[in-house]
Amino acid sequence: MAEWTALLAESAELSPEDDRAIIRDNRPHGYPTQSLLYATASVAPSGVDVRDHTLPSPAHWRA
Repeated sequence: MAEWTALLAESAELSPEDDRAIIRDNRPHGYPTQSLLYATASVAPSGVDVRDHTLPSPAHWRA
């Protein structure tokens, strides 16, 4: 899970309108969509752990 969260944090350094960003705000491109949450998961012999995380504000990693 840490690797995925680190990738999201790195991507969040880009503007949310940047086509390379994972956390997105597509409104400037004519689409009324923004990232609102992300999910993490890990699979191990002991089971599966899936969690959802709400962003502090739409299309932004940090408030």
